[in-house]
Amino acid sequence: MEKNTNKLVRKPNNFLGLILFTIIYFLVQAVIYPLLAYLFWFIFTLFFIGALVEAPEQILKIFVIVFLLFCLIIILGIMYFLGYLCKRFLKKMNKKALILVMIVIFIYFVFRAIFENEYSSIMSRLTNGRKYIFCILSHVSFIIGAFYSDKVKKILDKIKFKRK
Repeated sequence: MEKNTNKLVRKPNNFLGLILFTIIYFLVQAVIYPLLAYLFWFIFTLFFIGALVEAPEQILKIFVIVFLLFCLIIILGIMYFLGYLCKRFLKKMNKKALILVMIVIFIYFVFRAIFENEYSSIMSRLTNGRKYIFCILSHVSFIIGAFYSDKVKKILDKIKFKRK
């Protein structure tokens, strides 16, 4: 029998893996997914802008809100699936350190959503912090996918069983 001498493979509770995961996850949350959400919103509005050129202003506002929500739901689904894919990798890490990192990231996004601009009022801070509000939602979606996907599957199976 050969022993595996590679410490990174043999001991998945290492601190370096947690730091690397945290940096990559934070960059994905803070940069890539908000840009991707706006890109989806822009693409969907381009497809339907021809039909809405003659529409009244209130209908245009409703249209933009509906497509923005549709695009955000798509991105949240992608984050849930990314969490589901990382589930086995995250279960091998130190649980206390991982929980601490997830809580710190969540608190950072909440803090940035509320205090985006230090010279503005609380209402404009909340409207200016839309990016971080989206980051909070995608962080929660990732956590649900990573740690609670089995419970979500059971609930969906019960709903499917009741429909039949």
